[in-house]
Amino acid sequence: MFLEWVRGPAFGDDDECIFRDRQTVGFDKRTNMMSGITSQLLAMRQDIIAQNDVFKKAASASLEPGVAISRPPFSAAMASAIGDVSKQQDHAGDFTRDYTMGRTNDVAGVMLAKQKASLGFELTLQVRNKLIKAYQDIMTMPV
Repeated sequence: MFLEWVRGPAFGDDDECIFRDRQTVGFDKRTNMMSGITSQLLAMRQDIIAQNDVFKKAASASLEPGVAISRPPFSAAMASAIGDVSKQQDHAGDFTRDYTMGRTNDVAGVMLAKQKASLGFELTLQVRNKLIKAYQDIMTMPV
């Protein structure tokens, strides 16, 4: 146990002198740091609760009786998704061509565009496979 001599207004009057354990001082600093983190976490929690309340109000407003929910047809959603993937692939191709012709030096941007296009294509392929599997399952159901 290490003791140190403390004197000053932080620990009482200027005339007051005390001994304190250094390990206790470290504990006090950690306690202050943890209370600061705790208050930040509580503030973040309150923000999340407030956002959740806003989403609940928006959801309940859209589910009121007599209010029709308009959603685009499935075919339109799929066509839009495939169009987005196609645009990503075109952008990656254009970016790659610009890099090979020396118009840009952004190798990271080229690789990022290619990876985005690749992931979009793989996602589209997986959705297609799931749709085919669902169709096959429906076709093999007994009537």
